[in-house]
Amino acid sequence: MSGDLDRDLADARAAAAARQRRQTRQSRRILAEETTFVSVLAELSRRGVEVALETAIGSRHMCRIERLSDEVVVVSTLRGTDGAGTTIALRHTAIAAVRPIGDDAELAIGEAQELPTITMTEVLTELADRDVAVMIRAGATTWSGRVGAVGTDVVTLTGVAGQGVFYARLESVSEIVFSASL
Repeated sequence: MSGDLDRDLADARAAAAARQRRQTRQSRRILAEETTFVSVLAELSRRGVEVALETAIGSRHMCRIERLSDEVVVVSTLRGTDGAGTTIALRHTAIAAVRPIGDDAELAIGEAQELPTITMTEVLTELADRDVAVMIRAGATTWSGRVGAVGTDVVTLTGVAGQGVFYARLESVSEIVFSASL
């Protein structure tokens, strides 16, 4: 009789553990279904993990997410053997995918957070004030120089190799690469 009771208790414990695992999986699935891309970026930023960020045009950046807004993500590239790294500001629409590098396989799911306002215009204006050399990407096209001015819908690059002044439509700028922090 004691054996039957022990077996019944073990079966009850096993059933309770299975039920708990099922509820945990279901809760994670529901949370994952409610997750947005921006909340994934925010969670990876919060964790401070290194990520591989794939752009819509096929570029890959090995980086850490430093700042995030509803429009822009600012990342620092992983330093090479020379210790040099760069900072990159990207519009969310320029990012195709992101994945944690290394052993951080835990799902990056979570509820949407309130984010600060950082716009591509603000990033470019800051870089113009600092007179920093930049590489600007619009789609698959890139230009290098210094940000001379930022207008309502145009960014002026000066010192573009052999071209003097160059004007880019602000809305088309998807990525800015520079060697300074924001």
